[in-house]
This record gives sequence, C-alpha cells and structure tokens, in this order.
Amino acid sequence: MLTHGKLRTLLITTLCISATWSPQTHAVLLSWDTTSGDWHDPGNWSPIQTPAGFDQALINNGGSASIGTGVPASVSSLGIAAGSGNTAGELISASDVSAGNTITIGSLSGGIGNSATGQMTVNNANVSGTVRVGTLTTSDLASSADGSLNIASGNLTVTNSFGIDIGRSLNTQGTANGSVVIDGTLSIVTFSPVFAPTLAVGVSGGGDATGLMTSASLDTSARALGDVGVGVASTFNSTGSAIGQVQLSGGRLDTTGDLSVGTALGQAGGFAQGEALMPDVDVRAVGGSTQQLQVGTATATGLANNLGQASATGEMNAKQVSGFDAVTVGRAIGTHLNGLEADGTLTIGSGGLQGNAAGASTLEVGVIQSAPNNNQVFGEQASATGRLDTQGGLSDFSDVRIGVNGTDATGAGLAEGSLSVAGGDVSIERNLSIGSASVRSGITHNDNGGAAVIATGTATLTGGTLSMGPSSVLAVGQAVVSDSSAVPAVNPVMATGSLTLNGVTVEAASTDLNVGFVLAGFGDALTHRASGTLEATAGQLAVRDIRVGLGSGQGAQASGLMSLDAVDLTAQNLTIGAGSGSDAAVLIRNASADVVSTLSVAAFNSLNGQAMRGALTLEQAQMTVGGSAAIGPSYQGGTGTLTLIDSSLGVAEDLFLGRSSNQQSLFGAAELWLERSTITIGQNMVFDIGASLSMLVFGTDRGTGYGAIDTGTAALDGRLLVDLSQAAVASGDTFDLIVSDGLGQITGNFLGADAIGLGSGLAARFGIVNDWVNGAQVDIYRLTVDAQRVPEPGSLALALVSLLALTRYTRAASHLLRKPRLG
Repeated sequence: MLTHGKLRTLLITTLCISATWSPQTHAVLLSWDTTSGDWHDPGNWSPIQTPAGFDQALINNGGSASIGTGVPASVSSLGIAAGSGNTAGELISASDVSAGNTITIGSLSGGIGNSATGQMTVNNANVSGTVRVGTLTTSDLASSADGSLNIASGNLTVTNSFGIDIGRSLNTQGTANGSVVIDGTLSIVTFSPVFAPTLAVGVSGGGDATGLMTSASLDTSARALGDVGVGVASTFNSTGSAIGQVQLSGGRLDTTGDLSVGTALGQAGGFAQGEALMPDVDVRAVGGSTQQLQVGTATATGLANNLGQASATGEMNAKQVSGFDAVTVGRAIGTHLNGLEADGTLTIGSGGLQGNAAGASTLEVGVIQSAPNNNQVFGEQASATGRLDTQGGLSDFSDVRIGVNGTDATGAGLAEGSLSVAGGDVSIERNLSIGSASVRSGITHNDNGGAAVIATGTATLTGGTLSMGPSSVLAVGQAVVSDSSAVPAVNPVMATGSLTLNGVTVEAASTDLNVGFVLAGFGDALTHRASGTLEATAGQLAVRDIRVGLGSGQGAQASGLMSLDAVDLTAQNLTIGAGSGSDAAVLIRNASADVVSTLSVAAFNSLNGQAMRGALTLEQAQMTVGGSAAIGPSYQGGTGTLTLIDSSLGVAEDLFLGRSSNQQSLFGAAELWLERSTITIGQNMVFDIGASLSMLVFGTDRGTGYGAIDTGTAALDGRLLVDLSQAAVASGDTFDLIVSDGLGQITGNFLGADAIGLGSGLAARFGIVNDWVNGAQVDIYRLTVDAQRVPEPGSLALALVSLLALTRYTRAASHLLRKPRLG
C-alpha cells in the first residue's frame, strides 16, 4: 500500500512527465544557443524555434536571454543553469514569464567538481510557476549551485504543488546558494486539491545550503503552504550547515504542515541558522494533523553513528501565531547530548500566541529533553536557550514550560528560558513551569561525570488575566529527583525560577502555586537545590495552595521568596518554609489576604533535618485565616517569623508559636513582631518554649499605638520584649497586650518579660490581671508602668540581657525584608 508521501511523489512525477513529455502536446526541449539575444528570436534556440507553452526551455551555455516589454513568455518548464555539468545562464525580462511546472535557476544534480550559476531578473512584470533556485543533489564536496531570482515591481504566483526550494542541498557534500527577491506579492494558488507546496529556504540534507527569500507580501488565502523550513539541516550521517532567511513585510502565512526556523537534525553534528522576519504577518496552522512550530531546535536521537554536537539558532517574529499543536523555542532533544546546542527567539505582536482550538497544545521555551534509546542516554553538555516575547495574549495551551531541563527523563547541561507577555490575557489549561529541572533512575546515563543539571526560567506578565484550569500547577523554581537507594542519582539538580506580575489578575482557584520546591531522591547523598521568586504589584492572586520554599527528601535545599504589593490574595492554604533545608519569606503590603484553611510559617520539619527558616511580613495589610496558624517548627534548627506592621491578622481557630515536640526538650524558634497591629484568635493561642514576642510601642492606644492580641485562651511560655523608646510613657500607663475572652483563660507565663526604653524614674510590671471588657470579666496580660523603685541587685545585668534580646529581634525583623539565601 502506498503511503501518503509515496503517493504524492508518484502523482507529482506523473504530472511532471505528462506535462513535459506528452506526445499529444508536441513538447520540445529547446536550448539557448547564443551568447545574448532576444528570447522570441527562433534563431537563438536549438532547434530553431521560439519556445511555446508546452516546451521546455534551457539556458545552460553561459548566455543571456532577454524579453522585451509587451511580449510575455510561457513554457512548460524553464531551466537556467540546470543540469549535471558545468552550466551558467541568465534571463532578463520586462514582460511576464510563466511556466506550467517549474522554473529552475542554478541547479546541479550528480555533478563531480562542477558548478551551476543562474540568474533571472524581471522588471515591472510577473512570474508564475514553482521556483527552485540554488539546488544541489548527489554531488561531491567541490560542487556548487548558485541561483538568484529578482522580481522588481512584480509578483510571483505559485501554480503547482511541486514545492519551492531556495538554497537547498540533498544527499551531497557541496554548496548550494539561492536567493529570491520579490518587490510585490508571493501568492500560492496551486490547483491541487490534495497537496500543498512546501517552502524550503536554506535547507540542507548534507553539504552546505544558504537561502534568502524576501517579499513585500505573502498571500495564502487561496491555498495554504505545506511544510515550511527556514534554515534546516538534516545531516544524519554527515556534517553540514543550513542558513536561511525569510523577510516578509505583510500578508498571511497559512500552513498545513510544520514550520521550522533554525532546526538541526544531526547525529554527526551539523549547524542550522534560520530567520523568519515577518513582523506584520499572521501565521496560522490550518492542517488537520498534528503541526509543530520550531524555532531554534537541535535534535540527535538514536544510538547508531550518533555523536550529537548538532547546533541550531532560530529567530522568528510575526504579528500573530495560532493553531499549532506544539510550539518549541530553543529546544535540545537527543540520545547523545554532548555538544547539542539550541537557541531560539520568538517575538509576536499584538495578535498574540494561540495553540490549537482544542487547547491541548504545548509550549516549550528553553528546554532540554533526553530521548533514551534502550534506556540509554549519552553525554551531559547540552544547552538550550529560548526567548518568547508577545505583545498580545497567550492561550489554548495545556502545558507551558519555560526553562525546563529533563522534561520526560534525565536532564543534562543547562536550559534557560524566558517569557514576556504584555497587553493580553494568558490562559493555560494544566501546568506552567518556570525554571524546572529533573532526573530519574532507570535510565543509564553514560559518559556522565556528575555535572549538575541546571534550569533557569523567568517570566514577566504585564496587564491582563492569568487563568489556569482545574488541578493544575504553577511551579516557579522546581527540582525533582526520582531515584532509589539501589539506583541513586549521580547528578545534582539546580533549578531557578522567577515570575513577575505587573497589574495581573490571577484566576486559578484550583491551581497549586509552588515557589522554590525540591522533591529530592532518597538514594543519594547529593544536594539538590531550587530557588523561586514571585513578585507581583497591583493585581489579584487567587489560587488553591501556596508553597513558598518547600524541601522534601535527602539533600533538599529549597529557597522561596514571594512579594505582593497592592495584590489581594486568596488561597486555601499558605505554607512558607517547610521541610529540611528550606528558606522562605513572604511579604504582603498594601493588600488583603484571605487564607481559607491553614497558615504555616516554618512549621513542618523532620527530626535531625537541616535547619529551616520561614518568614511572613504583613505591612499595611489585612490577613484572615479560616483555620489554624503555626509559626516555627517543632524540632531544633529552625525559625519561623511573623511580623505585623500597621496590619491585622485574624485566625479563626488556633495560633501556635514555637511548638515543642516532646515536653520542651525539642523545639524550634518562633518570633512574633508587632508594630501598631492586632491579632485576633478565635480559639487558642499557644506560646511554647521556643516562642518570643516583641512589640514596638508608639502610644497608649491599643492596636494603633501598640500591638495587641485578642484570643479565646492563651498558654504562655517563651520570651516577651516590649520596646517603649518611641512612646511618651508616664507612670500609671497600662498596655493590655493579650486579652482573653473569659476568666481563667490565660495560663502559664513568659519565662522572661522585659521592657526597654523607659524614661528615668519609671519601671515596668508584667502580669495577668482580671478586668472588665465589653461588660464581662476576662483575663488580661498587662504591662503597667510604675514609678521606679530602689534598684535591686542584678538589674544592670538584666538590662544588658534585654538589650541583647532586642538586637536579636531587630536582626530577625530585618531578615524578613531580605531575599532568603539558598541552602
């Protein structure tokens, strides 16, 4: 049974033979037979006659033919320097030139040390047919083919489906150069109901190929193109290079196939460089099968004769891109990854980037993917760099990966990706990964010296809405290691991600947000790192669960930083710093935050785990927690910090600070800092042995002059420090620091309670008192300022201890405003 490709080849060949050699048409092969002269002069041809519509015309003798104004030429096919030997030729026309089949300019097939050089120039006229300019087939290293077509003030119309080749080499070692320059419009109007013409500009299947095509406009409204390749090197068993450039000033590019710009497919090396400069062109995938857009892609798959080392560079711009099932910008994929390099840049205007209508498309920018063969991968020095910038939106994609190393198997080398979206909405059905690296066992990674697997991703969204589908994940800086004690990982993983949101509304209520996340293996002694940063201004952030700095497994070091300024937050759960080696900080300023269930700040660690840190700062912000909140871990070696400055925090259930894991012999540190802020707790507040409460007092008004806590019950332990240096305090002033909802509801006491900054002659007194609040008697933990009594022994030492404590708390507070360190 014939395949689709074979059927197409057979049909096209049949059409060519029928159109060229059919005896009913009395077709004649005519060769130019003079140095220079008039095309329409029969004496300039051999045999002696002027070429007619069913004839083949060849100009191979190095001569030049000219066509004057008002005398168009029409043939079945036209060849200018086209053959297997040394050929050259030129055609200059001031009238229309048409060919029912192909116009071949500078083409060499089977040449051994030969060359073909052809030129065609058309002024104030049009050309129709299918052009092949600068093509080389089955020739040696010393062979070359050079062709050029220049149409000044005219158009080129493609009328058949044979394909457009401009600078193409196939199964060869020589050099092919082609150039087509059109002042007018390139139109595709082929009458084939099945096959669309391909466009190849600078395409190599061996040897070196260079192609250039420029046109004022491209019109595919009548018939779409098939596969489009610009700078594509397919050098599986040989080295070679492909350099292609397309410049279009306007119009529409519809394709039923793939669009490749700067693509290298080579196991033995190869170099590809492609540019598609089309800033005012709409690019659309309109075929029914799976279609890909590739910009800067290097591939070396399979084991046989595979040395890797292919490199590709691609650059493309367009007004709009839509309909592709897969878009890759800067991707390296291979079985052998040593020296595999990919670099891609895609710039899109106001029309934006859309996937296929079903929303199942994938977008990859700066991605490395290994392709195991018999569960084997070779090499470690791959690199991929991708950049995507769109002034419109981004939609109809299921998965978006920006700077990802090891998408399906074992990562290698360095992957870097960046995304910028301004002026449009972003819609993603499943997952968005920014800076993610992974390795897994079960794959033999040969030639591996233990080099780090590195991924770096950045994304900036300005204006518009970011929406994500149900059960999705937004990961910013993520490292995943899947191994076992029997097959441990041998490569450390390092991932860095950054997401910046400027005036963006995030609508992702069913999406988990991970900022700095490490899921490490349990079978190795390596250190795996992930660092994530999310900075947002003037917008909204609505997600499901937020994890900032989450480490899990042996050797995990996770660092996360989230800063929200004038961004209202809604989340089910907020976890800041969790697991061995985590370091995280969250700053919420000038906004409201609604945490529906639980708040955790450095609250989860394991016995003998690495030190962890977590910090939450509210500045001129209001946060509510629908469930409980925990600050500080239950084992040593970790610190959780909560800072409120001109803010309020409401916790519906319990607030735990510095919990002890087993009767106070193991505990982590929790630091609470209040400035002109209030905390309201619906049920219980527990200050355990590792907790410390620091307050900076500015006046005597509760909540606005000094920090205040309202709670159902309070169990006190740990330390208390009150700084009165900023307030005008007099004897008899009282400060109700903690107010319960009834009698007997405050138990225990602080291990140490100190006040600093009092004026001369004043002293502080702390204690639990009973007093009336809103018509009911309640327990209150109160600070009372009294006239100073006679100093007691040891008071100087106590003052020094207090000053040291203040220094410690001040440093802790300043830490909240710093980016957390990694590790």
